[in-house]
Amino acid sequence: MTRRSGRGRRGWAAAGALALLLCGAAQGTAAATTHEAPAAATTRAARVFYGGETMTDGGGDRCTAGYVATGAGSTDRYILTAANCTDAASTWYTDDGVLIGESTGTGTVGYGLVRVANPDLDARGAVLLDGQPVDVTGSTPVPVGSQVCAASGPSGTLCGTVTAYDVTVSLPDGTVTGLTQTTLCTGPADIGAPVLAGGEAQGVVVGGSGCTTFVLPVDEALTAFGVELA
Repeated sequence: MTRRSGRGRRGWAAAGALALLLCGAAQGTAAATTHEAPAAATTRAARVFYGGETMTDGGGDRCTAGYVATGAGSTDRYILTAANCTDAASTWYTDDGVLIGESTGTGTVGYGLVRVANPDLDARGAVLLDGQPVDVTGSTPVPVGSQVCAASGPSGTLCGTVTAYDVTVSLPDGTVTGLTQTTLCTGPADIGAPVLAGGEAQGVVVGGSGCTTFVLPVDEALTAFGVELA
């Protein structure tokens, strides 16, 4: 499957105010003194980033950010996505051009990890579904026949049902076992998208064709990379 995977500017500036003070003696000409207030300090708000947003390599390749994770016992933040995203590019940006960070941990078949290296990127643990952040509360698999939804920056919210578990599929980076088969209708730019059932993380999109999409369960990757959902 091919991978297709954007710099925001924020800030505000306040102009200095000009005050004119007139003073004069009881007899004589008035003297004017001008006082210019110092310009207010410029502040820059952090770019808030959620799972399910578009990631780009700064060129033509796009993927979807999966889940935001934290390093065990640390404040480091990571983006859990698909391995064929992190295999395709080393540096990732938001769709509006803000640096996210560098690909790391691409050794696990199916999964990839991006380390958040930008202190001005506020990577949060929620996932954007229909434009609204949904908190991730766990990672319990749902029964076959249950509805699941994928959050994709390029395609929006995509919903379908679980049709099978423990499926084996050949992907570009190798044969992957233990996949969840769904009826999600996804495309190349949806690779890496987080899949939710309510607040339960079901995994990330790793491949498929048409409306048969395969999802790699999230717990395996968390264990392999030594991270946990944020």
